[in-house]
Amino acid sequence: MSKKSFHPSRPWMFRFGEHMEELRQAYNAGRPAALYDALYLLHDNETGGENDFPLPAWVWEAMFEVLEQRLGGGPPVGPGQTGNEKARYRKDMQYYWRWSAVVDARKKGFTWEESYKEAAKSIKGGFAYAAPTTIKGSYQKVKKALTDPSQSGRFYLASHRATKMAGIDTWDGDE
Repeated sequence: MSKKSFHPSRPWMFRFGEHMEELRQAYNAGRPAALYDALYLLHDNETGGENDFPLPAWVWEAMFEVLEQRLGGGPPVGPGQTGNEKARYRKDMQYYWRWSAVVDARKKGFTWEESYKEAAKSIKGGFAYAAPTTIKGSYQKVKKALTDPSQSGRFYLASHRATKMAGIDTWDGDE
């Protein structure tokens, strides 16, 4: 047996291909734990450094499927307007777009109060539109969150494909 196909602490590696096929079948049968196990085994193997197994196509496809489901609504995370991941992301993106419009207005030399009014004009008709007082609140929320490393990731601006799945189709750039 070659060194590449054996590792004493990983007996499953004797039959890696068969094991990954079993995990694929289990995932296709509705067992998300099989995807987790496949990712764990591949990650554990990768960090082990001795063998190099590529990520099988079914694992990539399953990861995208899971993420698309979560972006499309996701499991409940609490009550109210932001009770699931999609709603929470959409609300955070509204805050972000408002914040960004205020930043743009400030760069043009507007005072703070004028900036909130200008921001309202610049996003009128879009998914983030709000009154100047609401825009001011959004600006303050984002400004505060951006100084907190545990919160700043909330305002990650995803690709057009991902934002569209989350019901936000205002992207101006390339995918």
